[in-house]
Amino acid sequence: NKPVVLYLHGFEEFAKSPQPQRYPVLEALGLVLGDAYEVYAPSYHPGGEIYHTNFISTLGKLKKRALETPTGSFEAVVGWSVGGWLAAVFQEQCPELVGRLILLGPCIDMAERECYDKGVWAKYGADMAALPSRPIIKRPTHIFHGDLESDEGGADPKRVKAWTANNTGMMTLDNLNDVDHVNLLVAKVLLPKGSYYHLFKTAVKGALARAAWPSPAGHTSSETRVVALEVMGPAPGQIISNWALCCPPGG
Repeated sequence: NKPVVLYLHGFEEFAKSPQPQRYPVLEALGLVLGDAYEVYAPSYHPGGEIYHTNFISTLGKLKKRALETPTGSFEAVVGWSVGGWLAAVFQEQCPELVGRLILLGPCIDMAERECYDKGVWAKYGADMAALPSRPIIKRPTHIFHGDLESDEGGADPKRVKAWTANNTGMMTLDNLNDVDHVNLLVAKVLLPKGSYYHLFKTAVKGALARAAWPSPAGHTSSETRVVALEVMGPAPGQIISNWALCCPPGG
């Protein structure tokens, strides 16, 4: 009966692969947290098949899982890339089910970028287009975004800065120097020897220190906990073959 932290993965991160994979966000969370929390890491790629991706049904499953947790909500939600966008959509729809968010390179403004008819996106573009491409932020949110990000992988930094400015009081942004969407974000933010790892560690622990933030409506504050990981998705610790953690080029 542990409180639950939700992790929403990047596009293709939990997809089927002939090669062994590692999951750097899950591993980083495992290093930062203790053993008092469960991490729920579902996939929006049913059976690992990216062409079966369904965001709308995933949102319904997240709501059901949140209500089943001991506290009736996710203590925190961590999202990477497309998972960062989906995390923001979820908190807009169900703010009472979310404590606070940590977003890594969130992939926003897909409609404005006219990505839905390009490549793999065409297979589920209507599903994605039915949801807000720049969600309204209703829960405290912290973003890590690299200054080398672009619309070719995640989202141009100008988009994320404007998003943050339009949600003053609910969003904070670390715009990181010399960090791109995938490899440098992993190396500099998620790996313990990375130059920005201390910021990620502080943000995760701060997100779980409930006394420092207003609680969601109808949700009772609990004591501050320094926490750890019980993985409910792919097990970390396998050999890294590639970083399949971002949306494809053009998306």
